[in-house]
Amino acid sequence: GWNAIFPWVAYFFAGMYLGRLDWTLPKIQGKFFSLGFFLWLSINVLQHFASNVTSNPDLYLYLTADYIPPFLPFMLSTFGFALMLISTFMFLGSHFGNSSIAHCFATIGQMTLTHYISHLTIGMVIFAIITGKDYTGTLSQSAVTQPLSILLFAVIYFVLSGIFSVKWSQKFKNGPIETIMRRFSG
Repeated sequence: GWNAIFPWVAYFFAGMYLGRLDWTLPKIQGKFFSLGFFLWLSINVLQHFASNVTSNPDLYLYLTADYIPPFLPFMLSTFGFALMLISTFMFLGSHFGNSSIAHCFATIGQMTLTHYISHLTIGMVIFAIITGKDYTGTLSQSAVTQPLSILLFAVIYFVLSGIFSVKWSQKFKNGPIETIMRRFSG
């Protein structure tokens, strides 16, 4: 495929480290929000002024690449943004975590791997059937799917995933793929 393995493995290991922290502590939330903001802001400022920093086209591409190829500046920026999001939601969770909507989002989050795999398989197959297009990863000359159609499908799919998560969690402790992962990992 066109996703390089090493950048995504780096995100995985960073996530493993972050998962071992005690995110209920305001000190951790503040520290990692600040770190995330610093990373995100500094990389975005550097990318904004990259044409002033260098005239070398290779260095310019390295500094400003967005997703493909996923060079280090892109990874640091997205990691910083993720740290801000995690910290913000942990803060919100500590203040509003007992509400029913928070419980619904928590069950969805506990099945992240299941939802990730299902949206790439079930979701994309359903979307391909609805739009009548093949999603092979190659560009074609056919008409572009309208962004509003994509957004509408995504919202409906998310709501259905949320309903699935809540119903599933009433009978099982972990999501389907998470259960399989736990059996294999011991």
